[in-house]
Amino acid sequence: MEKRGKKLGNLIKNNLLSILVIFIIISSVVVLAGNIVMQDSDFTISGLSNPTLNIQDTNEGNSRFINYGSRLSIEQTALSGANSFIDLSPYTGDSVSQSLIRAWRDVNTTGMKAMTFYRGDGTGSSDARIGVNGTTSYLAITGNLGVGTSSPTQKLDVDGNITADDFITKSLFFNGDALSRIKSISADSVGANNWQKVNHESLGDAGIIYQYEVEILDKDGNVASTEIRTFEGQSIDRTVALLLRANQQLMDELCKKDSSYSWC
Repeated sequence: MEKRGKKLGNLIKNNLLSILVIFIIISSVVVLAGNIVMQDSDFTISGLSNPTLNIQDTNEGNSRFINYGSRLSIEQTALSGANSFIDLSPYTGDSVSQSLIRAWRDVNTTGMKAMTFYRGDGTGSSDARIGVNGTTSYLAITGNLGVGTSSPTQKLDVDGNITADDFITKSLFFNGDALSRIKSISADSVGANNWQKVNHESLGDAGIIYQYEVEILDKDGNVASTEIRTFEGQSIDRTVALLLRANQQLMDELCKKDSSYSWC
């Protein structure tokens, strides 16, 4: 019994510091004046150097959570040849309707409020911005933008209908013989209810036919394969210009026959 008591006393003595630290963390608010730097297994506190807060892991690449004054930075530098990811995953349980990633400044301010995406070329230039409260949003990309499709082939590729409640500020005007061009438009095949597919080769400058290569991506965003597809399109802007010019030509012909028309 005495032997057991000594063992218990030694155990309490040897672990007194650990018990004290646990008690302080649970029952108190810990305030540390100065900087906190955590690197791998090292934990140090210093009072002079920046950053104010740096949590860093260099075991695989370089992952850092840094606070520099007014800048909060999450950085991930992968090992050579490896992809780099920063995941924000608001995982929800069953029967929960929302899983959101939100960003806002919940005070009145006249300054810019936006999320900006920078190029990966070291220039510090931006190609995309999502703005709120009147801040301009833009996509200054050199590639294509798809809505409803993950493999866009045009600057704007929309798989579905488009509704516009205002004007397109610029369009084309055709000053040639629109009647001859419209008359040459032919059908490619017969469809349902007398609707026919237009033969785009007969549209002249308003019709487009070409082949293009599409990259098929896997779930990680890497190119898994490619496909050759054929695109047949019609320029609505040029077709409308042809119709406008054709109406003008018809009105001119009517004026030649009868100048009493109000538009003559």
